[in-house]
Formats: sequence, structure tokens, C-alpha cells
Amino acid sequence: MGMEVHVLLGPLSSLLGWFIFKNLEESPFFKELQQQKAARKATAAPSPVRTLFSSKYRAVLLINLLITFGGGAGYY
Repeated sequence: MGMEVHVLLGPLSSLLGWFIFKNLEESPFFKELQQQKAARKATAAPSPVRTLFSSKYRAVLLINLLITFGGGAGYY
């Protein structure tokens, strides 16, 4: 078996895998988990990083950064 056989069988196996992938159904358990995840996402709290950089906490963040930089500069 030479390289020619591999060149022919590679695309054939790829097409077969794609066909199987497209025709498989998700399990009921996975579908239920996806629905639960979507429901939680709709009612989820905002991201902690987004909250940290919001205008409400911007002054506190900047003061903490200045304290940290000042402490680092004082160490050196």
C-alpha cells in the first residue's frame, strides 16, 4: 500500500465522519443540560470583571492600583 491509497481513503473517511456527525441526534440528557444552561444564563449575575471596571467601583480600583504600585516602587 502506497501513498496513493492514503490519499484516497483520507477524504473518504472525512466525508463519512461528516455524514455521521450531521445525522446524529443529541442525547435527551445533553439537550436538558443545554436548556438549563440557557435558563441560568438569562438570570445570571453580571461578570465580576465587568462589575470591577464599572463606574461604581472605578475609584476604588484606581486607589487600590495606586497603593499596589506605590508599595512595589517602595520595595525597590
